Amino acid sequence: KVLYLVKLDFDKVVRVAKIAIEFETHPRVLIELNGQLSNGFLKLGRGQEALECLQQGLSLLNDLTDQSDPIILLQRARLTKHIGDSYKLMGRINEAFNSYEQSLNFYFKHFLHGDKESTTKEFASLATAIGLLYEQNRNDDEALIHHLRAKEVIKDDPDTDNTRALIFLNIATCYLKQRVPNLLLAKEHVESAISLLELLSKKHPNENLEYLVG
Repeated sequence: KVLYLVKLDFDKVVRVAKIAIEFETHPRVLIELNGQLSNGFLKLGRGQEALECLQQGLSLLNDLTDQSDPIILLQRARLTKHIGDSYKLMGRINEAFNSYEQSLNFYFKHFLHGDKESTTKEFASLATAIGLLYEQNRNDDEALIHHLRAKEVIKDDPDTDNTRALIFLNIATCYLKQRVPNLLLAKEHVESAISLLELLSKKHPNENLEYLVG
């Protein structure tokens, strides 16, 4: 996790996760490790290998006994979302849509039984992924619906500033790409994004300056 979240050394993430998987026997830990390995592959642009890891994780998840456990529902939602990411990376758009919709259903089920607050950012990330996929498919009206959904669920606290800034930029893009561009709403969301990114770029310039310049 340190390699993935702090060092961003994705080749080493893959090497370490493979070694850990080779020696691990506990199913729940193996599911987590396959998720970490798939994240490394996704960051390296290796969609097929990421997909294989995620399918292995789902297979292990299906063998666990208490399928109604909220944690299992949450893991299923996460793995399925990343399966969608893998399909998207490989250009298999219809399969990506299907995986994202399945992941949405698992998140909804988790919300009924689990901790809603802990998954708010994940749900917003999924809504954003669906919106971007619609943009890629040149359906900007549908994309806007999902980007606005992401904006609605995200919390107004410092921990979500980066996520909210990107959501605002996505919304502004959709408003600009409408048949009759809504310039006022686009400007409003761009300015909101800039306000957040100016603060964030002082703390984490590498991560945020490119968005601020854009």
